[in-house]
Amino acid sequence: MKVDQNGTMKGVNLFIDQLPEGNQHPYYKLLKNHVGQLAAKQLLLEIERFYRY
Repeated sequence: MKVDQNGTMKGVNLFIDQLPEGNQHPYYKLLKNHVGQLAAKQLLLEIERFYRY
């Protein structure tokens, strides 16, 4: 795993767009942008650092 200069583990960033918006899955866009999905998004942001590239 990658570690930044503060000693924090770095992993993938699940919410950096890899595709143009027109090609993104509707569930991805919902999870990324809808306030009602904030708890799920926060959970993914918390665990994403453990996933490698």
